[in-house]
Amino acid sequence: MFGSATSARVSFGKNNQDPNNDGELFINVDTKKSAAQLIADQKLAEKNRAGNTIIKTSKVVIDGLPGTLLIATNDEIKNDIPTWEYNAVLVEKDAVTYVLSNGAIKSNNFEEFYKSFRFSTDWLPFSSSYFTLSFKFPSGFEVKEAQNHILIAKSPYYTVDIGGNNSFLYLNRYDERNTRESMIAYYKKSLKNWKESQIVVDGSSFLTIKGTDIGGFEGDSAGRIMAVFFDASWLRIMERPLNKDQDFDPIAIGNEILATFKFSK
Repeated sequence: MFGSATSARVSFGKNNQDPNNDGELFINVDTKKSAAQLIADQKLAEKNRAGNTIIKTSKVVIDGLPGTLLIATNDEIKNDIPTWEYNAVLVEKDAVTYVLSNGAIKSNNFEEFYKSFRFSTDWLPFSSSYFTLSFKFPSGFEVKEAQNHILIAKSPYYTVDIGGNNSFLYLNRYDERNTRESMIAYYKKSLKNWKESQIVVDGSSFLTIKGTDIGGFEGDSAGRIMAVFFDASWLRIMERPLNKDQDFDPIAIGNEILATFKFSK
């Protein structure tokens, strides 16, 4: 399983199924190898294991960052050890790879364990000077506001030649041209595979539209988009896959920020 001379390990809980295991769930920290390198090492090591090990990977989000879920199964080993199944989630932050695993003993707590993982990020308070709104945002990001809009971007905030900027969250006030009805119609027309739902923010329910949009500029193309339509303004959270500085999951971070919204300061 994952672990090397360049890693440190922390164990959690007690494994009642295997007393030789020093815990139920584990976090390894590797400072030398990327997640891709560790997964490649794991696949190579499994080739030398008895039986046929099947490894499946999928994408997950850990504290707003993209990660990989790896599941390894082996029927021959399972015949001898019915509880054998290796689960691991790998996520990178600041040149360090974090591996969250179950120690190769199937655990009903693993999904809750990796989804609860958080880096020690400070959340900063923000109170708008123009909107009746306050919220919190993670350190390493910036808030820019004007009379009719609020932008949130990963630091440093910058503008680009085509007139845009690197913000991923955009709150804009309705006006005579951009009414609530017209903006709802705009997103339904512009987004691909859009779906409607409701989201509860500060105790009230609001219309949400989610979809994808390839964008109009090569350097500013959009991926997933989420739009929320409040009473006096609308909010857009947008993924920009081609932006090298968007090394986080904007939808996940945006939803975490949205969960802190308070419409009365």
